[in-house]
Amino acid sequence: MYVYRTLGTRAVTCGIFIAMTVGAQLVAGALQQPPQPRRVNQKSLDMSRWQVHSGVEATQRAIRILGVNDTATRNTDASVITLAEDNTPFLSARLIGRPLWRVVLRDWSINVRVGSVSIDDPYSRVADVYLDPVSGRILKLKTRWPEGVPEMAPEVSAETGAEQMTRFGRTRYHDFPRKEPKVTFFQALESIPRLTGDNPAEAEQIVALYVMWSRMDKEPRAVWAIMLRGVPMQNPPPGFPPDVPDQYTYIIDAQTGKWIMTTNTPEPRRWEHQPE
Repeated sequence: MYVYRTLGTRAVTCGIFIAMTVGAQLVAGALQQPPQPRRVNQKSLDMSRWQVHSGVEATQRAIRILGVNDTATRNTDASVITLAEDNTPFLSARLIGRPLWRVVLRDWSINVRVGSVSIDDPYSRVADVYLDPVSGRILKLKTRWPEGVPEMAPEVSAETGAEQMTRFGRTRYHDFPRKEPKVTFFQALESIPRLTGDNPAEAEQIVALYVMWSRMDKEPRAVWAIMLRGVPMQNPPPGFPPDVPDQYTYIIDAQTGKWIMTTNTPEPRRWEHQPE
């Protein structure tokens, strides 16, 4: 099932899927974990073209662009790493196999209000933030799965995600913007309840991209694409287990703060390998 909500109106487009059993869900969630980032010795690198030369600079840039709240700035570290694998649709090649700054932000929480009610974040979150050392652009934020919480089905591969976005949503990520956003990540994240009525504090994992995005071949614009993983499934198909966690991506204009749409493409990997 693919769900799109644009400008306050929900339209549901249903694909035909073979029924999945709870056992298949558990198998999907237990697939092999991706390789961990590998630390790189900076002395072995040519840093002459880098705009961001130190961990302090990388951390300061990440905090500024993300609009990180005070609690997340108290326990941080930064290192140069390389990624052997990444599942960002259309843009994974920009993250794989090249030096990146990874800034780790620990012990932060989401401050949200749903209507007039203030919602406490049930998790103390840890986020890995990746930056391009040459351009200084922020590439990705991904929180680590909370300890003691069973993981949901993994994200699909970059190729499958791009195919789903193209086929079902006619959406695309084009590039990482050159200019910094007027709306920070935290402003976009904490505006989701006001704009959509949904609660981001329910998410067990958050994956965020600051990207040039387009839909239906229109002119690309700079957005925050914020994926909330491990949230309750909306409109589950008949017979589908009601407690299976899902993921939804919120597209927020990074210049105006306007909510553009909510989509559940890419889907979790439970749809990627269906039985014949």
